[in-house]
Amino acid sequence: MKRALVLAMILFPFALPARAQISLHRRRFPEKVGHFVIRHELAISDTVIAYAFTADVASSMNCQHVNPSGCFDKNSLLGLHPSDGRLLAWGSIATAIFITGDHIFWHETKRDGGKYAVARHAIWIATGLVASSEVQTVSGNVATARQLQVARHRLAQ
Repeated sequence: MKRALVLAMILFPFALPARAQISLHRRRFPEKVGHFVIRHELAISDTVIAYAFTADVASSMNCQHVNPSGCFDKNSLLGLHPSDGRLLAWGSIATAIFITGDHIFWHETKRDGGKYAVARHAIWIATGLVASSEVQTVSGNVATARQLQVARHRLAQ
């Protein structure tokens, strides 16, 4: 069964009509980009969410390692000084919840003959809110870690 599935995935692009392949190649670059974004909108949104939470976890772990007493987490569920494992688990769970919610919303709007298909683009509201929130969090974590490193370097001199 696995071999058949892998073979089908490999041969699928060759089963497409030749006209569809030619028309895609004749498009100009901006049209190709727009076509890619529309066809892969959900995957792009998932990637943005995953990168946002991953950056948050990585910057929090870095700040905790730079100075455990100077860096603390504001998330009351994690505690002031969460372990790396707890941070990774929290980031994974948050990513999974947001991506699952996006997928459920995306596929529910495709029901009823695509009557609400335009509403699918609302996934970018949640994605934008998550990304902008995480940009602020990550920049704060990086700035705090940098300040603590500079202060530690000055004390060492």
